[in-house]
Amino acid sequence: EEIFGQPLPPFDAGGDFLLITHGTLQPRYGHEVILRAVPLIRDRIPSLRVEIRGEGETALALKELARELHCEDLVSFTSSVPLPEMPNLLRRASIGLVPLLPCPFSELCQPNKLFEYVALGIPVIAARLAAIEETFDDDCVRFFTPGSHEELAQAIMELYASPDKRRSLVEQASRRYDTVRWRETRGIYLAAVAKALEK
Repeated sequence: EEIFGQPLPPFDAGGDFLLITHGTLQPRYGHEVILRAVPLIRDRIPSLRVEIRGEGETALALKELARELHCEDLVSFTSSVPLPEMPNLLRRASIGLVPLLPCPFSELCQPNKLFEYVALGIPVIAARLAAIEETFDDDCVRFFTPGSHEELAQAIMELYASPDKRRSLVEQASRRYDTVRWRETRGIYLAAVAKALEK
């Protein structure tokens, strides 16, 4: 909360429409879906840029896929940075992407990156997974079917064409986030831990 506690002032990205995702590069996080969506929209968004920030086991394969799809000119792969530096990097984003693939892990987790985008006032496109929908609904997040690069491309185009929709998603997600942020839920969590320890 000390790092991502408040949205930062608006950032001028120099005219770029920047899509960002960040975190560990592993198959379950769906980075391949992003890359496969890029060729479908590159000619429709002249200012399109994509940043995949992080390190992990799929880094080389993703870079090779970007070359195969002829979108390496639009996609940058950048390394991780210390957490306190993340807000200033993420605030450049026009949209934050959370394209997790279905698996036992993603069916249960609410990814940190999702909450970081919301906390910073960045509109989010996310895979429609039950764990995410427990907290954020369609008024807060633009969902798409997990693994579908066609639907992801459609969602990106929809938000690119509608600044009002992006603004509405940010406002609704922020309201919802205020009810589940740590300062509101820590008591519930600690009470559950205490109850478990009594058994």
